[in-house]
Amino acid sequence: MKRLRRMLVGAIAGVILLGCATKPLEDIRWQLVEVDGMPAVAAAEERQAFIVFESRGPLRVSGLTGCNRFAGSYARRGPSLTFGSIATTRMACPDGMAQEQAFEQALQAVSSWRRIDGTLELLDDQGAVRLRFESARP
Repeated sequence: MKRLRRMLVGAIAGVILLGCATKPLEDIRWQLVEVDGMPAVAAAEERQAFIVFESRGPLRVSGLTGCNRFAGSYARRGPSLTFGSIATTRMACPDGMAQEQAFEQALQAVSSWRRIDGTLELLDDQGAVRLRFESARP
């Protein structure tokens, strides 16, 4: 019985430590659900906007605006989040150009982030939610 209890306590401690080591923002595909309070729209399933924050090597961010791909750098310290230069492809899309423009403007205004369960919110310096994402399978 004591051995079983020790094994159980060890397993629980391992799960807790694993949870602490997990990055709360990085290495998750975040599907866009809202830009400046407006629901995200996708012209087609394969063109749904998303963002991925990478944790390996230099901190890089990449994704899709709903029309064009983007990539760049980011910096994160606690709740603070800023983006460096972001490069985008420049394809013309019949749908989604207005959302793309709003997405890009909102991204540049971001100064912090918060995660509530499976939702990621990117906020500006006034605390307004500019972009809202939900975790998605890669």
